[in-house]
This record gives sequence, structure tokens and C-alpha cells, in this order.
Amino acid sequence: MMRRLGNHGNYAGHYRQAGRAGTPFQALMGINWHRLLQQIWRRGRNWQLTVSSARGTDRSHGSAPVELQEKLAEKLGERVMQGRLKFLSILCTLAFSLVCLRLVALMVFTSVEEPKAQTVAAVVQKRGDIVDRNGLVLATNLQTTSLYANPKQIRDPAVTASKLASVLPQVNGDALKKRLSDSKGFVWLVRHLTPQETDAVNRLGLPGVYFQADWRRTYPFGDDVAHLVGLSDVDNIGVAGIEKGMDKQLAAGQSVQLAIDIRLQHVVRDELLKAIQAYNAVGGIGLVMDVRNGEIVSMVSLPDYDPNKAGELARMNAGAASAAKLLTKVANGTAAPTPRMASGKNAQKEAMFNRATLGVYEMGSTFKLFTIASGLESGLFKLSDVVDATQALRFGRFTISDFHAKNRWLSIPEVLMYSSNIGSARIALAVGRERQQEFFKQLGFLAKPQLQIPEVGQPMTPNPWRDINTVTASYGHGMAISPVQLVGGVSALVNGGVYHPATFLKTDQALSAGTQVISAKTSAAMRKLMYAVVTDGTGSRANVAGIPVGGKTGTAEKSMGGGYAGHAVLASFVAAFPINNPQYATLILVDEPKAEPGRDTPTGGMAAAPVVHNIVRRAAPLLNIMPVDEQDPLIQAALTLPNGLSSTPLPDNMPNGTLTPKAELASFHPADDR
Repeated sequence: MMRRLGNHGNYAGHYRQAGRAGTPFQALMGINWHRLLQQIWRRGRNWQLTVSSARGTDRSHGSAPVELQEKLAEKLGERVMQGRLKFLSILCTLAFSLVCLRLVALMVFTSVEEPKAQTVAAVVQKRGDIVDRNGLVLATNLQTTSLYANPKQIRDPAVTASKLASVLPQVNGDALKKRLSDSKGFVWLVRHLTPQETDAVNRLGLPGVYFQADWRRTYPFGDDVAHLVGLSDVDNIGVAGIEKGMDKQLAAGQSVQLAIDIRLQHVVRDELLKAIQAYNAVGGIGLVMDVRNGEIVSMVSLPDYDPNKAGELARMNAGAASAAKLLTKVANGTAAPTPRMASGKNAQKEAMFNRATLGVYEMGSTFKLFTIASGLESGLFKLSDVVDATQALRFGRFTISDFHAKNRWLSIPEVLMYSSNIGSARIALAVGRERQQEFFKQLGFLAKPQLQIPEVGQPMTPNPWRDINTVTASYGHGMAISPVQLVGGVSALVNGGVYHPATFLKTDQALSAGTQVISAKTSAAMRKLMYAVVTDGTGSRANVAGIPVGGKTGTAEKSMGGGYAGHAVLASFVAAFPINNPQYATLILVDEPKAEPGRDTPTGGMAAAPVVHNIVRRAAPLLNIMPVDEQDPLIQAALTLPNGLSSTPLPDNMPNGTLTPKAELASFHPADDR
């Protein structure tokens, strides 16, 4: 029995003998681990639980009693099992230590050069679609193939470049040779190949030249929605319009539904383009807003561009500069592809300039709507009141006058219908500077609007705001706002007095909460005044049979070189329809309409009002607006001004009697709408 137990010592001796050969690490590595484990396993399985020696039992002395033999065997079996478990634990610990030592040796004492990762083409992500309010696709993805190369695998860049240029006429052979001689492991060659180009390159069998599956953004309606939808670059990153403003959502694959109606958008652009061509203007703006919730259902800015060709045009204009960098300048309007209606370097930079939201302008006489609304809302004026417009007003070196003065007292409706600067100034002075500022603030005129596109202009307001600024602002001079702000303010005047911030996204409800800025009574009065402007005043060219339209003309001289250029004007007309039950507000602005030889400069009533007429006539069926009988007593009661516009005694120098606006129409001159 003692000799059997002593066999464990043989193993220990085997370890000691191995340990003499060098370091402990070398000793561990020198052990024949396979043989050792095999021996332990065989001996453990065949262990004889007897008192005799493993080499034989001395039978000459007899056998031990049976009971003692069984106890000794049981105790010996327990010790053997404990020994095997301890040995296996020590063995696992030694193996783990060996691995740790090897890792430390590799990380600390051995210099190993890691292989460099090979650069490959990044996969361009598929963007979400952009759709109009009816689900028609405005921007989507087209799967294409792009070409890239690993210059390190190209033996002769000149030959490779020459072969590629022979099948890809859009690339320059010398420029391609330079790129293929680059020390980088990856360079783009051509993005978005056509199937024919892909096949032609594939047939060349050029080593080091590879294809990459790619996504290209495509715009089915092209320039119809250029400034609103915007565009993305070759890497499918938004650089303008909704594409940039909602890039995070689109890049995540989520679709965006806009409030725009592409059918109406086409109508507005078509009619505005005709007016610009007819008057040889430099540009124009068209907007249509749902007055019930602030949704922009149409937005046009001309000149425009085709986003499907924007990258190509940008490269052409940029020369050696990066096309992607050029496109990212869109937000501030400093760079653009070639426009459709103009030529020259400056015109090229205007095609991507969004005049409807990024441009800010002095809006001229359209601001008289807000001046009169503030006067009525303040309680200082009624429709039956009159104001003194007998002579010009003087403020220091400034003189406030009317272009075609009536030189008499004017009723409140006449101030608007004849677009009297003097009358507007007197109303604004009575209302006061503080109340005027607060009213403009409530209409969103004093702050940059929050829109879903990055091209948004900052309003320009007087600082400090003096009395003279109160006067000039009353008729749209001395402060500048964007067209989208103007149409939003007019919507609040006609919809019952509720201001809704403009939005390009389709809302989930037909009516949305807003801010009450004027009373329903004042709003009803404004609808009557705007209707009179169309039926009996400067906006008569906007009249549409069966669809009551109300609006206001504006003809503002453009500021140039610190002053105003009388020959360069912004001719505008802002309107709402049907004015008896307003649903939509629209603004048309023609930038610098040219006069025919021997005639006056076209005004808002001449250049812009007819565009509104055509839009309303064509849009009404699309918007489910049914014609009405304007002579219906209910409609007449809602829209007609009272015959007697003054219920108070008239000044001595005012014509006898209480005249209606129609009684003075014979003296109306188109230039009165300035």
C-alpha cells in the first residue's frame, strides 16, 4: 500500500526533473503533456484498490482480513480521487498561466506590425422618399453603379486612364491619370454610371478598377419643386431644401410627406413664368397657404433649376473646385447651377436662391392691410371714419405723399382702395409705435420664421424704432420681411384673426390651434375691405367670376446703393379666396417688371393681379372650390361695404355728401397702388 502511494511521488519527481532544464517557462514547455495525461488517465482508471503492490502481491505472508481490506480500499479510493482532482486543477492553472505569459510576451516584449486594412468603397445609404400631400413621389432613390479604383493595384495609370476615357466621354483622361497615380488605396472615378457605361467598363477588364452598388437621388417633377424639395449630393447627403432640413430623418430611411400639392405647384409655376417672360422680369415668387392651418400648399421661386442635373451643372460652374462644396453653399444663396431665364456669372448664382423664404423685401403697400387692421383692432377707428389726406406730411427732411393724391379727406376703405400713404401714416401715428411693434410681433414679422428648410431669411427692422419708422412701416418701407411671412400675416387677417406659423409639412388635422391676433369682427371688416380692392379698386384684374377674391396690390421701389431705384420695382398682389369663406391665401411677386416703350413701370395691379386671377381660375377645381353666386344676399351681406362710409359730420373741405368708393372710380389711376 505504501509503495502504491509512493507512485505519486514519481510524478512529482518527473516534474522536478523537467524543471531543471532552463527557466520555469522552458521546463513547462519541455514536458510531454500528452504522454503524462495519458498515463494519469490509464492508471487512475485501472487502479487496484488492494493492499498489494502494483508490481505484485507478496502472497507468502497471507491476506489481510476482509473487513480491514474493504476499509483500506475505500479510504484509498477517496484519496486517489482527491489527488486526481487536485492534479487536474493544478494542470488547468498551469495551462492558463502559460497562455497569459505568452500574451504578455507578445504584447510587451515582441514588436509585431499589424496588417493595414484595405480601403473599400463606402456603401451609400438609401434615403427615405419625399411625397406631396396626395402621396405623389417628389424625391426617391434609383439604384445605380459607381466606379472606383485602388491605385496601388494599377501598373500603368496612363493606359488605364486612356481606356476608361475611351468609353466614358464625361471624364478627362489627364485628370483620371493623376487620380490613378495617387498613393491612396481608394479613389472614386465616376459616380452613378448608366447601365451602358457599366457594361462598357466591365468589358475592358481593367485590374484595380471596381464597381460599387450605389443609390442616386432622383426627382420625378424636376424644377417644379426645386426650391422646396431641394437636392442631395453624390453621397446622398442633403444640401438644400427639405433634403437638407430633414436630412436626419431621410437618411434613416423615413419618408417625409409635404403639404404641397404638386398639381397646384405646376399651375403656380406655369402662370408665374408666363408673367416673368411677358414683362422681361428678373424673377418672381408664388405662394399659396391654407389659412386654416398654415400649410404651404405651393411655393415657387424663379429662376429655378433641375435638381436632377444640379451636380453636373455645379461641376461645370466650379471648374476644378469640388462640386459637393459648391452645392453646400445653397443655404446662403451664394452659389447655384445655371438658371433657365438668365445668363452670366451673377445669374448663375441666383438659380438656387430661394426668394420665397431666404429673400427679405420691403413689401410696399401690401403692409397697409396690417396698418388698417391694427387701427380697427385698437378701437381708435371704424370703417365709417375718415382721415385727413388733403396734403403731404413732413417729418424733418422726409415728406410723406401719395403718388396720385386725392387732396381730400379719405374714408378708411378709400385709404386702402386708393393705397394712400398719407392715410396709412395718420392711422399708424394714432395707433402708436409700441402697439404697432407688438402687432407685427404677433404676426411673426420681427423674428426669423421656423421652417423645415435651411434657406430662411432674417427680417430687417428699424433700430432704433422712431416715429418716422412707424410712419414708413405703415406702407411697407423701412422694414423687410420674407414673402412667406407676408402671406402668413394675411392669412391671419382673413381667417377669423388666428395666426398659424407657416409649415411645409402636411398636418394631421384640417384645423390646427393658433394664436388669436385680431378679433373675428376685425377680420370680417378686413375681408370686406380686401373684396372692395378687387371689385372697385387697384386689384380689379384679379377678379374671378364665381370665386370671390379679396386682396391688396403693392408696388415697392427696390433699394439700391443706399436709396431707391424708381425704375426697378417689386410688383406684388396678395389675396385670399374665396374671400366670403377664406380657405387659401396667395402671394404673387414679380421682380423688376420692365415697361414697354412710352408706358409707366408695371405695378402690382398690372403685373401681379392677373397672375392671381389665372391661378384662382385654374386652382379652384383642383381644390374643390365650387363657384357661387356673388349676388346672393348672404354673400353680399358678408362682403359689401355700407353705402354711407361716414356717420360723422364731414370737414368743410371734404366733398358734400357721403360718397361710396365707386363714386370716385373715374379718377382712379393704376399707379395709385404703390
